[in-house]
Amino acid sequence: MPFGLVQIFILKIMTSILVHLKLLFGQRPMFNLKNNYMKTSYKSVPVVCSIIGTKTRKSMYIYNVKSLNGDTVYQDRYVPVKWGNNVTIEWERTTDEFVQFPLSLARPIMIIPKFNEIGVSNISQSRVNGKVQSYYEMTDRYIVYIPMWLFLPQKDDNGNNKPNTGFKTKYTKVLPKADDDLFINDDSPYTIAEDIAYKSEQDLAFDYRPSADKMLSGLEFENDSLAQWEIENPEYANDDNLLFN
Repeated sequence: MPFGLVQIFILKIMTSILVHLKLLFGQRPMFNLKNNYMKTSYKSVPVVCSIIGTKTRKSMYIYNVKSLNGDTVYQDRYVPVKWGNNVTIEWERTTDEFVQFPLSLARPIMIIPKFNEIGVSNISQSRVNGKVQSYYEMTDRYIVYIPMWLFLPQKDDNGNNKPNTGFKTKYTKVLPKADDDLFINDDSPYTIAEDIAYKSEQDLAFDYRPSADKMLSGLEFENDSLAQWEIENPEYANDDNLLFN
C-alpha cells in the first residue's frame, strides 16, 4: 500500500476511535475545581481521576483517583456506569494532568487506543529496576461523582464494615498544622469527604440502592458479555488502533 494511503488509513482509524469514545463517555464542559461541584441526581462523593472505558459499556475503570483537594489518593477500581432504575453515573472534565497507566494492569475488556487523534502513540516505555515497562499515557482528567452507596463501606448485621466494600484509601497527605489551623475532623481516621458522606441521611439515602455485590460482580473480568459486545459492535473487532485487537 502506498505511503499516502497508509497515512489516510491510520487517520480514519483514529477518527473512528475518537467518535466511539465520545459516544461512550459523552462530552461535558471543562470544570474548574475552584468552583462548587455540581449537584447530582443521586447522593454522591466527587473524585478526580483518569477514565479507561470498557467494551461492555457496563463499567469504567478509574485510575489515579484523588479527592478534590488532592490530599487523599484512593485505590484504582471499576465503577458501574448505570445502576438501579437506569441511573447513570455523572462526570465532567477538569484540568488536564499527565498520567501513565502501566500496561501490566491492562485487561482485554479495556478500551486502550494505541494512537491519539493526531497520530502520536499513546504507548510509552521506560526502564524500571532494569526492566522495560510499557505505559498508556493519558492527559484528560475528570470529576466523577461516585454514588455514596458505592463510596461507603457496606455494613454487616453487627454494624461492622464488610471487607472489600467502599473506596479504599491508598494514602493521605499529612501536613503539620498550627493549633489554630485544625479541621473539624482532625480526631477522625477518615477524610472529610468520607465523614460528610457517612453523616448523611443514610437510611433514607440508601433505601433505593442496589446490592453492591450484585452490581459489581463480573465488571472486572472478561465474560460472555464481552463476546456479545463484539457481535453487536463489529467496528471494534477489526480496529487495529485498539491495544487488544
